Amino acid sequence: MKYLISVFICLFLLSCGNQEKKYIERLLQTWSEKEVLFPANSIFTIKGKDTVDFSMSGKFKILTYVDTLGCISCKLQLDRWKVFMEEVDGMTEDSVRFIYFFSPEKRKKFLETLRFENFTYPVCIDDMNQLNALNNFPSGNEMFHTFLLDKDNKVLAIGNPIHNPKVKELYLKIIQGEKATKQDESKEIKTEVAVDKPLITLGDFNWKEEQKATFTLKNTGGNPLV
Repeated sequence: MKYLISVFICLFLLSCGNQEKKYIERLLQTWSEKEVLFPANSIFTIKGKDTVDFSMSGKFKILTYVDTLGCISCKLQLDRWKVFMEEVDGMTEDSVRFIYFFSPEKRKKFLETLRFENFTYPVCIDDMNQLNALNNFPSGNEMFHTFLLDKDNKVLAIGNPIHNPKVKELYLKIIQGEKATKQDESKEIKTEVAVDKPLITLGDFNWKEEQKATFTLKNTGGNPLV
């Protein structure tokens, strides 16, 4: 497992400062093989309406915890999760269980998002935030609120596969029984990108209100931008 920890560190530390590197390294060391605890009375529903008998048992589990403060649609990325679940199910024959715990600040708006996205997979709406109370998830960085767990709920990997393609690759390798290896960053194909504006001023607004802005990226290098 120590070797896997070094792989995790390579995924997260490339663009961090020294202080942040030390924090992330300690975080990964702490959570490696740690057991995640689940509330005994967890109730799963479809779109917050129909209660379902949902089993959290499985050879592998991908747990996602979201407090849904701020921009709900930005954090959830439900359309991308649906694509990822289909991809995993197509290669693992239902050996991976996706577990979603949401602790919404604005329950009504959150439910509207589930219905608008037509997200029909069971989710647990954890109004009392019991999951976080049991586990004390890392604060300040939501990238560390998604975990790949084994059948005993012990952490195999940390990170959001929707936001980080390298984390997604790592998850799939572990699930398929492949050996996770450190990548040589010097051999990666890279390109250069220009942004149309480095800053957008949104003025004054309530911190709970969703704000949107558009940045246009242009590939100015000689390789494809992915």
